[in-house]
Amino acid sequence: MTLRTPLPPAFKDALRAIALPLGLGLVSLGLVACSGDDGDAGPTSAPTDEVTAPAEFMAAPPASLDSYAYAVSITISPDAIDSSEAPAGLDLGDDDFTFQIDGMVVNPDREHSTTVANLGFLSLTLESIQIGMDEWTKQDDGGWKPSTAGDPLAVMLGDTDFSPGAIFTADEGYSFEELTARLEAHGYEQDEVDGRAARHFTFTDEEFYAVFQTDREVLPAELDATMTADLWIAEDLGVPLKMVIVGADASGTQILQIDMALTDLNGEFTIEAPI
Repeated sequence: MTLRTPLPPAFKDALRAIALPLGLGLVSLGLVACSGDDGDAGPTSAPTDEVTAPAEFMAAPPASLDSYAYAVSITISPDAIDSSEAPAGLDLGDDDFTFQIDGMVVNPDREHSTTVANLGFLSLTLESIQIGMDEWTKQDDGGWKPSTAGDPLAVMLGDTDFSPGAIFTADEGYSFEELTARLEAHGYEQDEVDGRAARHFTFTDEEFYAVFQTDREVLPAELDATMTADLWIAEDLGVPLKMVIVGADASGTQILQIDMALTDLNGEFTIEAPI
């Protein structure tokens, strides 16, 4: 079923029950970033990567790029959902819930993204353009309108933002020099991501918090799971290229996976207000 009308209260309650464990405190990875994205007529990109490689490896946020494209895939098992908060009689089903988010960013403050959510009992496609403090959304085949607090995407994800610009953020004064030193000490494997040399880091819960020096939870308190994380950082630019986070329950069964990738670094994108 594809929603084309405002969500009734019962559906909103169900979405909140599902979104609660999706309120992942991913704004904790200790890297800074901003969001921006690409235009209404369909994004085009021409990667240039005209950036002078640093003499030594140095971790850097996506905000250090002129622009980039990204994809985020979120899969959550129904076993991780607290169905007690869902409306009576609403069957959440046995299939995984999935979110696919594709976007493009022009720093410092432009972003164009499309989110496709499949929650079993409903599916939803939402497109969003953000320019500075202004944001517009489009649901399914509907028209563009200014974003409001009651939009379906806001209902589903609350204050959670899964774009790299939000995932890789940090408090003021965060030291990338110190982060780089901790990454070096942690150890890594040489790898490639789409032909670009990268450092592949693997973390357990404890290792992750020790390296990134954050007191924010990566997995939400409502989700009873432990985390492992794989992170690929570009050797030349120091920015994250790829990340995979897996959450497992006490029995070791995977109940959550988040895949993120950055591509078309410093590509040429145009993002304009849709209305």
